Amino acid sequence: MLKRIVKFNQEGMVIPLSIGYQEDDFSYVSKEEKLAYINSGSKESYSWEYRGEKIIIEDPNASVYGYPTVDMNFMIVIYTGLNGEFSPPHNAVVYNLDGSVHKVLEIPKLVSPKIIEKIKEEKHSNPPIEDNRYGHYGMGLEFVGFGWKKDKDGNLVNTISIKYVGEYGEWRIFNPVTGEFGEMTTDWYQSRGWR
Repeated sequence: MLKRIVKFNQEGMVIPLSIGYQEDDFSYVSKEEKLAYINSGSKESYSWEYRGEKIIIEDPNASVYGYPTVDMNFMIVIYTGLNGEFSPPHNAVVYNLDGSVHKVLEIPKLVSPKIIEKIKEEKHSNPPIEDNRYGHYGMGLEFVGFGWKKDKDGNLVNTISIKYVGEYGEWRIFNPVTGEFGEMTTDWYQSRGWR
């Protein structure tokens, strides 16, 4: 059984995660501890306990973001940065609870109407893996988040977010067992005034 998921940083700050639908990662700490952790700016790592063993996921060259799947059978870890073990566009990993790699994710064909319009404008393929001009840490295509959402029937589902050229993105339903991406739940755009 999966137990005690925590995130920690290079400064030794440890934050036990609150897990669940619409839960805040910082529910178990004070506002001051939350702000100190966020403002530290140091690389983030994750750990959890499984069958009496402590599993640690960290990368000296990247921050990681981890969260369990809805069924609590896998951990999804997103690596941020260009020099990590898993770098964009292959920066999301499905881990078995024992810490072994189940799947390294591949960016699927994107379905967002906004992204498809931008892909056509840029004359890129879909997925646009040739674009490395923009985005977080200089990449144009990467996984940026994982979470739980409710589908149209009210069931909790796993979703993962993909960003393209730093401004466009989509949240997709995701099957961690097969690595398949389903329908889009959210089509997002965020102008950062970069161009």
